[in-house]
Amino acid sequence: MGEIDKKRESQMVNRLRSIAILLVVIAHSTVLPNDAAKSVTVIESILSSISFFGVWIFFMLGGYLFAYEKRPAGKMFLRKAETLILPWAFTGTLVYFWTYVRHGGISFGSFAAFLAGYGSYLWYMTVFTALLVVFTVLRRQWYFAFIPLIYGVVITIPWVLYSVVGDYFKLCYFLAGGWPIAFSLGYIINRRNLQKKLYSFSLKYGLLCALGFVSVFAALFVIRGRLYYWSVQYVPLCLLFTPTVIWLVAVAEKRLGNIMDKVGKVSFAVYLIHLPIAGIICNVFNRFDRGYSVAIRPFIVIAICWFAIWIFERLVPKTSRLSFIRKLIGLR
Repeated sequence: MGEIDKKRESQMVNRLRSIAILLVVIAHSTVLPNDAAKSVTVIESILSSISFFGVWIFFMLGGYLFAYEKRPAGKMFLRKAETLILPWAFTGTLVYFWTYVRHGGISFGSFAAFLAGYGSYLWYMTVFTALLVVFTVLRRQWYFAFIPLIYGVVITIPWVLYSVVGDYFKLCYFLAGGWPIAFSLGYIINRRNLQKKLYSFSLKYGLLCALGFVSVFAALFVIRGRLYYWSVQYVPLCLLFTPTVIWLVAVAEKRLGNIMDKVGKVSFAVYLIHLPIAGIICNVFNRFDRGYSVAIRPFIVIAICWFAIWIFERLVPKTSRLSFIRKLIGLR
């Protein structure tokens, strides 16, 4: 990446996105019935506990790709309004009405809160947009990226220390320390041309990092039980997870590279539309197998999303006349 071949860089970004979106989908497609078997509940708890790391990857990639942004702030945000805010608002509106028409409680307040991510999966869009604004202000000198990085570390350390002696599952809605750390790291890696070093380190020590990550994660899970989506302990684990996931992609790409490329290219669209599909899949399977399919449900959701997008792309080809319609669901 960076100084290496652009095609290879694009492949790595898409393949990391494919892993990230799978982890995000896991968070929303592993809901179990109340009478699920104990063994199934343990599997669901493990899957839910690892789902967080997908968001970390997305924020790191967001910072990494933002480092290439050279346009003036006005032109950049006009473009973001078209490629980010438009599909966010459009698909978010569809998902809101799909959810609230069935369950009731439609109001302007609940609609605005849903789009902003308060209690909904769209929180990522709000935080990501805020980070774009911050880094647009700071980007004149790359080392200004250390400001949000240091902020994130300063905010996170007390949370982690407190959780050791106090409430282990102390939560923070925006995990205000973790996201600037992830975005800053991605940005600095690109701006300082550290891509090759990170990739080489991951190939050389990735297995060791993976073993360390699994060991620490397993120990925490055994001692404390399920790790909740916003637990602050994730931030230190994420630093160990980063070279692990790069190594996993490198190992898997010979057999799964083509699939990861396809999923990664449409990962934003999958993120925007997957929630209703995940809800349907959980509802249907919980009626028949009492949760035994929990480990394969995320792959089913991804497959359905990808197939629906594949059909849509053929119905709405990539032409100037129809490109606006494609952008409504996050296709570029």
